[in-house]
Amino acid sequence: MALAMQTEITDVETVLAACVQAYTARRITVETIDAVELRDGRIPGGRLNGIVARAENRIEVAIPHEADLSLYPATFDSFSRAGWDVWALVPTELIGPAHRHLRGIDVTLQPWWESESGVLFGRPELP
Repeated sequence: MALAMQTEITDVETVLAACVQAYTARRITVETIDAVELRDGRIPGGRLNGIVARAENRIEVAIPHEADLSLYPATFDSFSRAGWDVWALVPTELIGPAHRHLRGIDVTLQPWWESESGVLFGRPELP
């Protein structure tokens, strides 16, 4: 007898899968990242989940609904200073706070939301 196991798929995993699918459709290879530690400049603050599209020199980070946006600026700034094109995939309801927390950081914000047809992405914005 086989034991059926159910795993919960998080919003971040869903967003990253849609992101990977979009790059794959354009025949661009991406790698996932999930071991970068977020820092607010002083203390560790959790893990960052995203993708790297080396051909585009881009890092895209999926921000979850429950994110503490104050933890992201230092990490995003370090990516940007290292020469990466940094994109933050932000839940629609957090786009306002993302603008406040990431103002002055070289990052592109892109809202996302879930619909019956899957994850949808809004127009990219600068904070």
